[in-house]
Amino acid sequence: MTAVTARLIPVISLYYPAFAARFGSDDEGLKFAAKEYADRLQFHGIDGKMFMAGIRELKAKGAEPFHPNPEQFALMCKQAAIESLNIPQFQAVLSDVIKGKQALRFGEAHAFIHSLNRVICSRKGDLMYELTGIEFEKVIKSEYDHWVKRLQAGEQLPEPQLAISHDKRPEMPAHLRMAPKSAMALRIEALRAEAAARKAQ
Repeated sequence: MTAVTARLIPVISLYYPAFAARFGSDDEGLKFAAKEYADRLQFHGIDGKMFMAGIRELKAKGAEPFHPNPEQFALMCKQAAIESLNIPQFQAVLSDVIKGKQALRFGEAHAFIHSLNRVICSRKGDLMYELTGIEFEKVIKSEYDHWVKRLQAGEQLPEPQLAISHDKRPEMPAHLRMAPKSAMALRIEALRAEAAARKAQ
């Protein structure tokens, strides 16, 4: 509440005359407005850095006639903080992940527009062929939000892993193949299942 009163209210009053005209002489109304802004900021988990990014964006949009309401300002803080880290917007990420997965499926090279897109594609891209479009978008949005929070916390994206190329050698003769129910074969299948489960997480 202190940050809202000390930082936001003076800026929004100066840059948006309509706000000042409405609340400038109404102490109770101004207190109510400040509380609403503070509540929405808290609801969306806006921290100090995100709040200041939102203040900068508020100033940049000062030529617009209407000031953002509490919900709009909270979302503005989120988006401004993301953009300050040069993270692309979600729709651009989703589009790049889809294009990347389609290219990789056919063995074609794809240059992702951001490293975040590569990470998301490697972790969740395969679900594109298992889910509906709406379900897939929700999964990618959840993954996007997860990594945005980690990047905002100062973490780094994982380095790309080298893919193992397909084995081009001739098929092994039948008499040298491992019996499908042998202890070794069952152990290998279990390891493959564990690896697939980890990849899906």
